[in-house]
Amino acid sequence: MVAYKTWVGGTTGAAGDLSEPDNWKPITIRSAAYKWTLSGSGTNEYYLEAIGGGDPGLEEPDNVQEDGTNMTEATAGSLTAGQWDWGDNDALGYSTVYVRLSDSTDPDTKEANYVTYTAIPKAGDHVSIPASSTEDIDDGLDSLSALALGDFIVHEGYSKTIGDENNFLRIDPDYFEFAGSGVAYIDLTTAAISPLITTTATPQTGNRGLYLIGSALTTLICEGGYVGLAWRNGETATVTTVRISGGASVWIGEGATITTVYQTGGDSVIRSAATTVTVYGGTAQTEGDQAVANVNVYDGTVTPNSSGTITTAVVDGGELDLTDTTISRTITNLKLNPDSTLKWDKNTVTVTNWTTPDHPIEYETSEA
Repeated sequence: MVAYKTWVGGTTGAAGDLSEPDNWKPITIRSAAYKWTLSGSGTNEYYLEAIGGGDPGLEEPDNVQEDGTNMTEATAGSLTAGQWDWGDNDALGYSTVYVRLSDSTDPDTKEANYVTYTAIPKAGDHVSIPASSTEDIDDGLDSLSALALGDFIVHEGYSKTIGDENNFLRIDPDYFEFAGSGVAYIDLTTAAISPLITTTATPQTGNRGLYLIGSALTTLICEGGYVGLAWRNGETATVTTVRISGGASVWIGEGATITTVYQTGGDSVIRSAATTVTVYGGTAQTEGDQAVANVNVYDGTVTPNSSGTITTAVVDGGELDLTDTTISRTITNLKLNPDSTLKWDKNTVTVTNWTTPDHPIEYETSEA
């Protein structure tokens, strides 16, 4: 059974522990979807069925609650008041929840949500980190890493921290979305997915709101926030394409393996090698010593401050600023089309081949 698990946090002594069942929102098993049937064994024991009879399709709980209070796990067939068990004590052909309420009555006589259960996420479950949670996630950070989760969504308004600079939350979801406003450290491990980032914490100068790594990411979509992709020393990530838009600020560390950066807004700092960097808006800056095979500037500004060679640069409406540093650099092939801007110092930048523009161009010079 696929379940929807919502982070609550707050259990005394383990408030931020992902592996603590009671830090997850209780799920009702007293509702119109289920019915309770008197067991043929024990005294006043009832087992859970689907409303039409048969297997309710329930996962095994970690804890069961009666009116919000944890019951005691025991053995079906000999339950006393306030106890529960998981099993098949009536030749049902499936396992289910057995309870004996504190007043020994039929659970179906109680109000909706009177009987609930809690469980940590299991494989296939969808995980929600809501704005309503007031707890950091700071323990059990590796407890979900071996699970193939469904969705993992950090919702807008969740303002607490996730992980810390020495401990990443490690998960393997089918879908990941982040819109929190607390600093977060997240490792998407081997998930071959396209994360969506819309908001992050606003960090202090020189820091990031979301530190992200993962070894098999396809397209990282950054629409807002301050993202550091394998930004710190020693961190690694592999991403086929990074897309940057809106007001997103994305810093890509030298440990990242990137094929394409596609930018329509915001700002980026790129310390990794890349096959193609294409900018339609915003500002992009390279740093370090990694090479970029192709740089295309259609609008916005690209500032190549990396000593790594650019094989081909095409400036077609934007600005290529090569004057921000005095580091020696080489562009093998450079094409400057009309309505473009090139800032170039021949003492620090070598252009091997000037490629013929696509259209007639008028050059203007000015005194320094």
